[in-house]
Amino acid sequence: MSEECGLREPAGKAAVITVGTELTEGLRTDTNGPYIARQLSRIGFTIGETVSVRDDADEIADVVRELTRTNALVVSTGGLGPTHDDVTREGVAHALGRGLHEDPGARALLEHLSMKGESASVRQDFMRQALVIEGAELIKPATGTAPAQLVDTPAGQMLVLPGPPHEMQPLLEGFIARYQSVQETSIDLSVFGMNETRVMHVVQPIISDVDGITFTVLASAKESHVILADSGCGHETLASRAQRVEEALGDVVFSHSGETLAEVVVHEAVRQGVTLATAESCTGGLVSGAITSVPGSSDAHNGGIVSYANSVKMGVLGVSPQVLATVGAVSEECAQQMAEGARRALGTTYAVSTTGIAGPGGGTPDKPVGTVCFGLATPTGTRTYRKVWRGGARADVRARAVSFALDLLRRQLFGLSLERR
Repeated sequence: MSEECGLREPAGKAAVITVGTELTEGLRTDTNGPYIARQLSRIGFTIGETVSVRDDADEIADVVRELTRTNALVVSTGGLGPTHDDVTREGVAHALGRGLHEDPGARALLEHLSMKGESASVRQDFMRQALVIEGAELIKPATGTAPAQLVDTPAGQMLVLPGPPHEMQPLLEGFIARYQSVQETSIDLSVFGMNETRVMHVVQPIISDVDGITFTVLASAKESHVILADSGCGHETLASRAQRVEEALGDVVFSHSGETLAEVVVHEAVRQGVTLATAESCTGGLVSGAITSVPGSSDAHNGGIVSYANSVKMGVLGVSPQVLATVGAVSEECAQQMAEGARRALGTTYAVSTTGIAGPGGGTPDKPVGTVCFGLATPTGTRTYRKVWRGGARADVRARAVSFALDLLRRQLFGLSLERR
């Protein structure tokens, strides 16, 4: 394996490149780009650009050449596998004017993993993963077969990562851990219920007079993250300003330690000894899935009912046929009866429901695409809500609905305001 490249200060601009024709043609949503940007922001980088590029060596080279001239760090993900269109290595090497060579250590690892009985051409393609950019440090993968590569660039460094998240994320985390001795402190305030622009307007006046705080807001369909990093201000100043930011934002902040909404909900429900249930239509089990992704959720989550069809809404959850006939399945009345039915059927303290129109079709003037109704059933009654998220893709509408449902549970558990939201 190559020697480790020198550590650089985690300051200045960074850019992210996500490689894959499936991304540029809209066949798959890019989740790696936002994840990488968020992790780099936590160690003090300012993310100036995130670019998706096709599986084309020349196009990859053009993007790499441009971004490595002006960014202290460029991180790419994707295109390091064994197939014919995995050409990121070639594109990066060409952009940086470097050659490619086969690394003996990488080849030995791949030979150990290579399956017997495959044809010579298949084995040859598999071994392409041992190709290393001249002068790069090869970083052994924790999972999968494609190693990462770290190479010097005109303005800093470039980290070349594989695409599958379960392979990419451990490699990125290991890279970021190298900076802990350079910069140990960052604070991530996780926010739901306030848009990115409003968050910016709240935060900027609080930190504008302080030198040495790197400030980034990362927004997605699910939530926003206010990342404050110590780039010279000192821990006490960072902590003090972060507390002021959190107080100013109020109860839209659900975590300052990196916990997800689902983790916050589960941990508090377990602490209180209460139980949860879900009744889902448009989200198709995603709320329950978010809850059950949290270790220990079985201590609080009794189960969920996916009632996509009206027959299930009526037969399992007890939704009135009259409600469906008069106001329809996408209504607060239906959401109320779904939540109450789930709470009753699953014997829980609380239950939350979702029913809506995620799109791309099915909308009407009264109920456009993006309309979602929610119910929150409690021992003292049921509240209902109606949200309209216009202009979002189906996946975005569903993601927002999941977060909104989880936030209702969070607010109930922590005694926060549940007024019309």
